[in-house]
Amino acid sequence: ALPDASLDRVMILFPDPWHKARHNKRRLIQDESAAEIARLLKPGGRLRFVTDWKDYAEWALERLERTPGLEWTADRADDWKTAPEDHVVTRYEEKKLGDTPPIFLEFVRT
Repeated sequence: ALPDASLDRVMILFPDPWHKARHNKRRLIQDESAAEIARLLKPGGRLRFVTDWKDYAEWALERLERTPGLEWTADRADDWKTAPEDHVVTRYEEKKLGDTPPIFLEFVRT
């Protein structure tokens, strides 16, 4: 296991959305994984989650917002629409497999 506060950044880009409700337990973002990410991030460290599936973005946002030690960095209601300056387009993003344009969620470790 990695030690506490050992990572500067975690990037989760276009993970499998597991569409069916009975498969939601397989989604990468769960309460337990969010808590583990918070444990691993250094204070001021960043988590970026990007998906092109609206329901997965809502799912992830709900879980990440309730995770102690993580704070959503959005300043405006539509911040999720804008790719960060250092964003690199992935192969999955190019395929446009989702039901919405990419949604960018950025969190900081407090």
